[in-house]
Amino acid sequence: MEKRRSTVMAKAIRQPDNRRLYPVLFALLLLAGSLSIGHAMADSPREQALTWQALQQATYTPEQALTDTLQAYPGLITEYEVDDENGHLVYELTQVSADFRQARELTIDALTGKIVENKPDDLDNWLQQRDNRINALLAKSTPLVDILRRFQENTNGHVVEAELKLDKGILFFELEVNHEGKITKHLVDAGSGKPIPVYGNF
Repeated sequence: MEKRRSTVMAKAIRQPDNRRLYPVLFALLLLAGSLSIGHAMADSPREQALTWQALQQATYTPEQALTDTLQAYPGLITEYEVDDENGHLVYELTQVSADFRQARELTIDALTGKIVENKPDDLDNWLQQRDNRINALLAKSTPLVDILRRFQENTNGHVVEAELKLDKGILFFELEVNHEGKITKHLVDAGSGKPIPVYGNF
């Protein structure tokens, strides 16, 4: 009897009660779920439709935002995104100086054209480590504002996200285009300004 009691006590010592961890695990699961739901809502058909409608009604267009930014800060727009901030449509831009040594991130109100945020940003690694070949590609690159205009005129779609990238020696813009609430993705050669053929959306 004594031996059996000792065995039971030993097992109790070796096997901790995990029930105390249940509330913590439950909270972590809720947090993970809320993050997933939040991301899904941001890309939901509802949000895409609202973004399309807001851009259709915008009094200050993305093209104006990019043009005015480059007039105030000469250089190159390397990133652009349409976003929502406190219920207001905004344009978020990354601008790189003409000498490719400094970058800034700007947030612009799509209703008033007012810059609501302007702060320094980090240069992408490939810009920091550029060589003469990359400098030559950058010098011949098509301004992003021209690409936005072409998509608007040719497809009646709004570019809602764009990023300048370098891969396999090709300088290109990766785009997301909102056409009546439906998102399509595209690659555009930054040198020629022409779309790069892609098999389907990626």
